[in-house]
Amino acid sequence: TYTLSGTITTSTGTALSGVTVSTGSTSATTNSTGAYTLSGLANGTYTVTPTLSGYTFSPVNRSVTVNGANVTGQNFTGTASGGGGGTVVE
Repeated sequence: TYTLSGTITTSTGTALSGVTVSTGSTSATTNSTGAYTLSGLANGTYTVTPTLSGYTFSPVNRSVTVNGANVTGQNFTGTASGGGGGTVVE
């Protein structure tokens, strides 16, 4: 089996920790440097999707093919989602 890895940062290059990265069958969480590694992958094509409450990601997901070797450099950029801050009118 093989691994698939990358990093997730903000648009300013700050590492995003606590992001769940999933293929649907396996998942990992980014560490303090924004790095993740999905392990135990057989040859095949996987849709890799990062998720973290309050963030959107670019790209939203990525199609990655594992073919006889570990895959690296599958990076994403996270942007804080706008939310709250509205005015309540009574």
